[in-house]
Amino acid sequence: MAARSGFLAVVALLAAHQASAKGCPVIDDFTFFQLHDATGEHLLDVVASSPADLAAACSATPPCNAFTTAGELKIVPAAPTFEAMADTLECDGIYVASRVLTSLDTPVGSKPRARKVDPRNASELAPAAVRKARNDAATPLAQPTPASTYSFDEALAAPTYPEWDSRQVGVITPVKAQGQRNACMAFAATAVAEAAVGSFWRRHFLAAGQTWTPNLLDLAEQWLFFCYGRHPRTVSDVMSIIVNQNLPLEINYPYTGFPGCNLTAAPEQRAGGSFTLDIFTDLALAKEHMRDWGAIMTLFMVHTDIHNWKATDPPYVWDGISPEQFNHGITIVGYNDEGGYWIAKNSWGPGFGDNGYIRMSYANKMMMTENDNMSGLRWSPSPAPTPVDPPSARKRATGNRRSLARKRRS
Repeated sequence: MAARSGFLAVVALLAAHQASAKGCPVIDDFTFFQLHDATGEHLLDVVASSPADLAAACSATPPCNAFTTAGELKIVPAAPTFEAMADTLECDGIYVASRVLTSLDTPVGSKPRARKVDPRNASELAPAAVRKARNDAATPLAQPTPASTYSFDEALAAPTYPEWDSRQVGVITPVKAQGQRNACMAFAATAVAEAAVGSFWRRHFLAAGQTWTPNLLDLAEQWLFFCYGRHPRTVSDVMSIIVNQNLPLEINYPYTGFPGCNLTAAPEQRAGGSFTLDIFTDLALAKEHMRDWGAIMTLFMVHTDIHNWKATDPPYVWDGISPEQFNHGITIVGYNDEGGYWIAKNSWGPGFGDNGYIRMSYANKMMMTENDNMSGLRWSPSPAPTPVDPPSARKRATGNRRSLARKRRS
């Protein structure tokens, strides 16, 4: 339990540090860490306002669980570490929602602990003990296959982000409909490409202190499915086309669902920049990619009962009776470890499931760590824009980055 004790020591140190912040605003349900900022965070937005108004804005933004006095709304890990800020005012720092510091007692952490297994000390356990504890939690952070590269420490360590939904940060584009064509691979890959481009520009905009609006990039599935000489049938097929050829806009090649490759609106425009393919054999890394780049694509076998799933139903699990229909490409935009499901964007139009989405239970084992079954894209512009640090990063000590845990041990 050394790691758990270390975490509690950090919390105690932070509480003592907070107590010294005399004269700084106190916000209900938030803990203030004076002259420090969290590491490993995701920036949601930058707004200029008072701490009280920032707290209200954070509480009204579903994924937000922290904000800085510089006006940054953030998502911080479940067990955050901190670094000192430099060139600051007396009451600069970060406010972290109280629920973050007490969020470890979810099924992901509490069920293994009930078996005397510390989820933060998994590397010292036998593989069989790790697998048993993970199965008890019904949360496969990694699935053991011959191709897997994950460590057992990664498999059981309490997740820093037990849930994620890329829709909430505005990088997922609207749901589309493939019609009667077997074009699911093209639609899933295009959605991943759109999310990757949006994720890059969102980070750049927010770092520059600019407002990010929802991602409206619309790339051409018609071109990807019909114009490249053959219909792509595998993840490798469809992703290699995007990496090597890029993608034009939907306005150039509107989707009709019928064969055709006519440039409807000239000149042809493309997403530009360059795409890089990532193939995952580790679900923890796949989840990290979703947090950084919005989405990944995967395959699963469709059974007829999926068409009856509704938004009010529990996460979808095959009923064990309904017959198979076809193998289907789909886009994964988030997950929930406590609820035990993936958040999937489908290509059957907004009338399907939950406005075009479906919550897929981990029990379906749809995210298998084999071959190219889990693939994502990263994107960078050409030429690259000038990097911009977010406001609080400009205040951090450049040569003095350390977690408070390390400071405690010194």
